[in-house]
Amino acid sequence: MERRSAQSIIGVDFDNTLANYDEVVYGIALERGLIDPQVKKQKKMVRDVIRALPQGDIEWQRLQGSMYGPEMGRAELTNGAKAFFQQAGRNDSQLFIVSHKTESAKYDETRTNLRHSAMAWMTRKGFFDINGLNMPKQNVYFESTRQEKIARIHQLGCTHFIDDLE
Repeated sequence: MERRSAQSIIGVDFDNTLANYDEVVYGIALERGLIDPQVKKQKKMVRDVIRALPQGDIEWQRLQGSMYGPEMGRAELTNGAKAFFQQAGRNDSQLFIVSHKTESAKYDETRTNLRHSAMAWMTRKGFFDINGLNMPKQNVYFESTRQEKIARIHQLGCTHFIDDLE
């Protein structure tokens, strides 16, 4: 008789793990005249250049407010994410998205709800479609603090967690 291992419960971070912002951050920064075109199209590189400017920290926070809010639609699905979700589904793994995401950005004049923007982006990318990634909406959690994110991961009983941060 073949024994099956316990079901994997996999949590996945959202920002910079599923949603890739390299192109959008580069585009916004270029449009605002915050970087030169020769800066690499990598979020970290763009961030470092902007933070080195006078008032750079504030400019970076303004850019983040746009990137995670009204410009969220410009973000790309990270390479390999679709294949990962599909394979996890075939393996009967339980998947959750758990993200530290506030409802609004401090320096976003539009006061866009960042959680709504993320959910709309996931809808457009097919996360909730049965023929797409088949992710139940109720398996998406946005937490206001990193501590709440960690508590949610524990509460869900995640056996694995994928994040761009340590």
